[in-house]
Amino acid sequence: MNKPEKAPTFFRMLTELLSLRFSVLKWRAVCEILLDISIGLLFGFGVTTMQWLFDAVGAVVQNPALGYGGIIRAFAMVGGVVITEKLLNNVMGYLFNTNMRIFDAHILDRMNRKAQNIEPIAYEDTKRLEDIEKAKQAIGWPLMSFTSGFIGLFTFHLPFFIYLSWYLCSYRPLLMLIFVLAFVPITFEQIIRTKVLSELANTAAPIRRAYEHYENTLCGREFVKETRQLGAFGFFFRRYQDTLDLLNRVTWKTQRRAKGIDLAFRFVIMAGYIGIVILLVMSLKDGFLTVGVFAAVFAAIDRLYDTIYNLVQYGYFANVAENIQYIKSLFAFWNLPERKGTDLPQTGSHAIALTNVGFSYPGRDDRAVADVTLTVKPGEVVALVGENGAGKSTLVRLMTGLYTPTEGTVTINDHDTKTTPFHSLFGGVSGVFQRFLRYKLTTRENLMIGDIQKESTDTALAAHAKDAGVEIESESFPQGLDTMLSREFEGTDLSGGQWQRMAIARGLYRTHDFIVLDEPTAAIDPIEETYLYKRFMELSQGKTAILVTHRLGSAKIADRILVMENGRIAEEGKHESLLAKNGLYAAMYEAQAQWYATDAAE
Repeated sequence: MNKPEKAPTFFRMLTELLSLRFSVLKWRAVCEILLDISIGLLFGFGVTTMQWLFDAVGAVVQNPALGYGGIIRAFAMVGGVVITEKLLNNVMGYLFNTNMRIFDAHILDRMNRKAQNIEPIAYEDTKRLEDIEKAKQAIGWPLMSFTSGFIGLFTFHLPFFIYLSWYLCSYRPLLMLIFVLAFVPITFEQIIRTKVLSELANTAAPIRRAYEHYENTLCGREFVKETRQLGAFGFFFRRYQDTLDLLNRVTWKTQRRAKGIDLAFRFVIMAGYIGIVILLVMSLKDGFLTVGVFAAVFAAIDRLYDTIYNLVQYGYFANVAENIQYIKSLFAFWNLPERKGTDLPQTGSHAIALTNVGFSYPGRDDRAVADVTLTVKPGEVVALVGENGAGKSTLVRLMTGLYTPTEGTVTINDHDTKTTPFHSLFGGVSGVFQRFLRYKLTTRENLMIGDIQKESTDTALAAHAKDAGVEIESESFPQGLDTMLSREFEGTDLSGGQWQRMAIARGLYRTHDFIVLDEPTAAIDPIEETYLYKRFMELSQGKTAILVTHRLGSAKIADRILVMENGRIAEEGKHESLLAKNGLYAAMYEAQAQWYATDAAE
């Protein structure tokens, strides 16, 4: 497994994104550059055309005999520049938006592919979750402006500044002070704002995630029924308000600092603007400028200030200040460790070995699993039992290779899970979990998603469903396999038990030589559960299976039962031998037996 890379520098992020952008957009990126250069030159050339117009008007005022031909030609030139500039800007806007959609699609595809390969334990790490959340916010304008804005510095702003510099120097080099007086205070302001806004992004991320969760408890489909039934709407609404208020206070405090900085530098910028006007007046008085040049340059000052201010305050540098944290998080997400190594041969059998295995979740000092040494033979059915928090589900994740141990080794068919890629590791593996997913798809698609590459007939699908207790011909499925399982899409919905049977059917449909059943029958009554487990044993002959259950009666079907306590295997054996030990398993079994006996008597 690769070690996480160091945080990339600004230059590295920029060069990698620019390279990626050109490789994705190709000729579209070249067209964008050519348009930017043309608009930048037109932007500067507009100053010259304005001078021609002012000089033509001044000449006619001094000598009416010259006629209005010069004014008309100069006015036509000004109008031509303005119209052409607007036209190219519209084309540029269309091309930019198109390029952004194409680039976003590529970045999203890359993020999704990355998400398939990163260690699942990353989703248990608060810092990693923040990076993933902020990485999503980089998609769209932040990412596109980060690359296009940088290119625009050289294709739009640089041609404009070069042209204007040449124009001013041709009359008086001292006029170059305009750039100094305009650039310096605005740039310093933005440097300070960048630091302030970066602090806001880091502080606000966990608060924003919290209030979005509380919002989901109020409006989310998976929460809304239980929230109302428990009468907890007021509780979550107060939590939502408190978190939102906290986010607003943090944001307002930061924005207040940013606006205070902005106001202070505005006075500095205004002083620089006054200095420029004085310099122009002196140049006109000393004869360095004509009236036409004076008027054109004076008009260009606003354009120059707007260009610089937009560049620094609202353009590229502003975007960098506001979005650099999201870009950094995107790279942090891309650089998350991936599991690489040798593919696991698909032998049709599954042998699992754990040696001195320990595991701790990120940010936790205690071990969820400790000192476990275990071997599961091919074709063996092993049951894991124990109280909540005993470490059963964590041990299953280690045995399947979903998690890698922080201590010891886990091997599958003699291959270390730490050096076995996911695509190879989960081939031939199926699973059914208590927290199964309810896909808003047709019944057929809900079954086939268990093994999307597998070819099967409707008859075979219905047979797999029946094995799990799903009766496709019943009233619950009015259109049979074509029944849409979502009321949101004008379909129907299933009960909790029916959905759980659907999840079991999906797991059995997948071609597998190893299957995990992690509390798969919690929403099904014990009689139906007994039938399903017996049917499962019939269908799993010769296949390795791990069964996690709280109902110890169901564990009888296993070849071996492991009793877990505090992350360790406290007892091990078959049902009868464990009862004979009169230990933890026997006490748990007796407690459940008394509960069932009392329930039956009542």
